Amino acid sequence: MEFAKTLFHLDNKEYRALYDVLLKLQAIGEPPVETMKLWKKDTCRKECPEFIRFMIQVDNMEIKDTEKVG
Repeated sequence: MEFAKTLFHLDNKEYRALYDVLLKLQAIGEPPVETMKLWKKDTCRKECPEFIRFMIQVDNMEIKDTEKVG
């Protein structure tokens, strides 16, 4: 979380949700620290908070969809 705070300006709830997104990415082989660096450098630059909020929303949608199936 401390590293994420050096890169992105989010609220505490969003940092926790970002952590959950990064855990899922790590499970498929994406290193969390390198992923955040890539997002900051190449993917979103100035608009990272909006990009991260989008990723959180996608993550939340996937969880809700999975719950409906089961």
